[in-house]
Amino acid sequence: MSGNPDFSGTVPEDVNDLIAQGKTAAAIKSLKMANPKVEIQELRCYTRYLQNMHHLQKSG
Repeated sequence: MSGNPDFSGTVPEDVNDLIAQGKTAAAIKSLKMANPKVEIQELRCYTRYLQNMHHLQKSG
């Protein structure tokens, strides 16, 4: 599975909803606002992980 499950930053409450709605860019922006010192690449990796987890849960 791709992505980074070991993200240790702050995850705003809206991120999982944004992922579920397919709004990846908005989820990354929300993560960046909550974690201004974290590199975008790391946020993208974590977002990819959240997307994969969402798809797994959705598929049963």
